[in-house]
Amino acid sequence: MTGTEAGIRVYWQQRAFVVGALLAAVPAVLFGVGITLGQIFVPCAAAIALPLFLAGRPDVFRWTCVVIGASLIGFSLMLMGFGMFLFLPSGVLLLLVPGAEAYERPSAARVLLGTGAVLLAGLCAWAAYWYLFVHGQQVA
Repeated sequence: MTGTEAGIRVYWQQRAFVVGALLAAVPAVLFGVGITLGQIFVPCAAAIALPLFLAGRPDVFRWTCVVIGASLIGFSLMLMGFGMFLFLPSGVLLLLVPGAEAYERPSAARVLLGTGAVLLAGLCAWAAYWYLFVHGQQVA
């Protein structure tokens, strides 16, 4: 192995998971704008973006993704009644980041990237259905 040994850098697949987690948080933030406890949604979404600023330190990047992902899953389960369950896919995507090391495990990285893409597409469809039909009926 030359200068690009495993664990020395953050791969584009790992950054794609973080960006996907940010995209998955958009419906949650949009929902949070309309409720009284919406101020807890924006800091959660801002925490999802934190690993992107730590890409220069790969170990810190990966551990930050794991800690923020686990925290989001915990918060989304504890505060499910307030709509925080919309952060659950973001937490799952962040937990998949350490496994997407393309140099060390190329096939696993491709499988995880496909899993993340399917999860993100499913989330978009689910969030659109929930916002248009379920939430729309509660507002009216």
